Amino acid sequence: MDLVNKYKDFYTVGQLLEYIIKYNIPMDAKILMQRVEDRYFEGIDTSGMCGQLEDGSYGSLPLGSKAKGWETFRIEGENSAFMRNLNERIDSGEFNDKEEYPDIKPENLIKFTEEDIDKVKDEYYPCWSPVYYENEKHLFLDAHY
Repeated sequence: MDLVNKYKDFYTVGQLLEYIIKYNIPMDAKILMQRVEDRYFEGIDTSGMCGQLEDGSYGSLPLGSKAKGWETFRIEGENSAFMRNLNERIDSGEFNDKEEYPDIKPENLIKFTEEDIDKVKDEYYPCWSPVYYENEKHLFLDAHY
């Protein structure tokens, strides 16, 4: 199941508009997004914490244990589109024109793999809620649940 359909309770556009109206957030307010540490996406080290062990019992997790990292919604962005386009140009033989590309050697025309391309896709994570700070007129969005 993809990330967008997996969670049922992260914010919608309608809820966000209701929040903006309720708290009188100005239309020219700046939007600030909560910074989330990379370790949440990579998986937090849970060594020594209490948790479910491989045998199904509960106890102290062994050294090197990690929680499953947060999933992201990955979408084709500028970098991945560039890489895909470069692959297409290699496939078309465009770089075989020695007059236009005199310095390109065939052995240097290495295509990106789908794994390479996937690694540079833009990544998004659900907005769980806006956060109200009294006397602030910016819109703060919280990525933590």
